[in-house]
Amino acid sequence: MFGIFKQRNRILLALLALVTIFFISACSSDNSSSSEGSNQPDNDNGSNSQPLNFSVGGSTSGSTAFAYSIAIGNIMGTHTDNMNLQIQETSGTVDGVRQLYDGGIDIAVSVASTTIDAREAVGPFETLEPFDDLRMMWNMYPTPFNMVVTQDSGIDTPKDIAGKTIGAGAPGSSSYIMLIELLKAYDISEDDVDIRAMTPEEQDTAFRDGHIDVMTFQAGPGTAWLMDLSRSRDLKWLEMTDESFDKMASKKAPGYYVLSEIPGGSYEGLEESIQVVATNVEWVTTKDLDEETVYNITKTFWENKEEADEMHSIIPTSTLEVAFGSATAPWHPGVIRYLEEKGIDYAPYE
Repeated sequence: MFGIFKQRNRILLALLALVTIFFISACSSDNSSSSEGSNQPDNDNGSNSQPLNFSVGGSTSGSTAFAYSIAIGNIMGTHTDNMNLQIQETSGTVDGVRQLYDGGIDIAVSVASTTIDAREAVGPFETLEPFDDLRMMWNMYPTPFNMVVTQDSGIDTPKDIAGKTIGAGAPGSSSYIMLIELLKAYDISEDDVDIRAMTPEEQDTAFRDGHIDVMTFQAGPGTAWLMDLSRSRDLKWLEMTDESFDKMASKKAPGYYVLSEIPGGSYEGLEESIQVVATNVEWVTTKDLDEETVYNITKTFWENKEEADEMHSIIPTSTLEVAFGSATAPWHPGVIRYLEEKGIDYAPYE
């Protein structure tokens, strides 16, 4: 009798174990189901339990655009629970947009001229298919084209750089292309100058050592390495005339080039503002980056922009009017959603 009782106990224990396993499995299944889709933001600031990492081509390190991108990344890190923008260096805007085209990054710093060239598959993008999927997020700021010489160089206008050695961006870069087209506007042949392809930092070293006469590059006011150079050298910026700008811009699509200025006081020795050719620096992405993500990035940055204004001197100049007042590519739907939700005017893409 006792043996039968023990056997029944074993059967009951086995049944209890099966029920327990079934219950645990059911709970695990429910938890798995509830976590599905965790890679998509589930509230207005994109917070959920799973981190979302997005790579950003921030242009060259040390550039104003790179610092601006870092500021955006900091705002996202502070005001969202799970959205991480990983800012990485590229060799310039052409490189960044190419990486975006290839799917290697999610967002890139571009400039208006690069965006237009990529969408039309011309210039540095002539071997690619037109980048129809390229989408605007916002304009960061107009970036001036700097032409810098020493005060005692005898060079007073861009016309005087014929016969000189000039530092320039990498061949095919927006800075290099801008230099070539500026030379044409002043009726200077490429054969009349000695162009040396260098990064801005390499130009800094070569200029200090006397190996180049002119530095040319795109950079916003307050660029750190140039501020340092201006403290140790007497520098002069070359100004562009309205006539030469009109000649340069007339051959391009609207918005490709704009007239801008480098404010007086931006550097040691630059006492008064000077007029220069410029192009808008942009944050761009593709139509494949989902609407919710772009909406959250746009909303979080612009609703906390006062904090970003403290991070770099260029960011306070990046107003809503600047950011959304022109478009060289269609706006991303996530951007449009935020702008229309807030009643913010934006220029249509034409």
